[in-house]
Amino acid sequence: MNKDIASSFNKNIELVDKYRYYYSHEKRVSLFEKLKLAKMVDNRLKKYDKSLWARVQQESEELVESPEYDRSDNLFFAGFFSYLLFYMVFATCARVYFPKTVDIVFILFVGLFILFVAFVFKIAVPKWKWSFRKIFKLRNLVQELINNAIEFFREEGLDPVEYPLTLRFKDYNGLKLVKEKRKLLVKEYVFCLDLSVINTSEFIEKEISEEKICGNVLKFFIKALIQGALIIVVIFSLVILLHRYGILKL
Repeated sequence: MNKDIASSFNKNIELVDKYRYYYSHEKRVSLFEKLKLAKMVDNRLKKYDKSLWARVQQESEELVESPEYDRSDNLFFAGFFSYLLFYMVFATCARVYFPKTVDIVFILFVGLFILFVAFVFKIAVPKWKWSFRKIFKLRNLVQELINNAIEFFREEGLDPVEYPLTLRFKDYNGLKLVKEKRKLLVKEYVFCLDLSVINTSEFIEKEISEEKICGNVLKFFIKALIQGALIIVVIFSLVILLHRYGILKL
């Protein structure tokens, strides 16, 4: 029985760590994969701590639920793409039939940029904040599972070396790194529990500060902005090269 619960701790720790990986990397998971992950919750943990098991089960259920979209968000999406389509058509016609109407096209471009900024702050930023809150929540859940596992292993006199953990993050407390390994493009870490640690309850962040959430969102936005700018530079450079060598006529 004790070995079953110890094994259940390991499986659930690895599973929630995998959930955190999916949310952190915005990995698109098919419905089949989500259902498969949800079924991987090890129910033997329920015999030791029913409330902790229920939280893991809840995260699994949330993973397979379809996200709910606000109707106002849908209307904003529709308005944004309608404006974008109108801008593209109008700018093309103005360029062909009224080549001197640069000022009008410029004004429309400014309007498009303002609308894009509004789109980011109306829809994207709240969703990013939700994602980062979820990531922190999952990290804390993994840490709580580790803390409880340490206490259980101590009480039962079990050897943690016999129960290695394969995780995708290494920012947890109470673990000893055994080795690193690479699985395709993903780096994984093999740990075992460190039973010598003290004050394991202090490892969990009780409060997820709004400043920390906003800081992560800002970093993500700047990173996305830089990546988008690099993509635009590459596209324009390719167009210029094709035009220079006569492959593309402008």
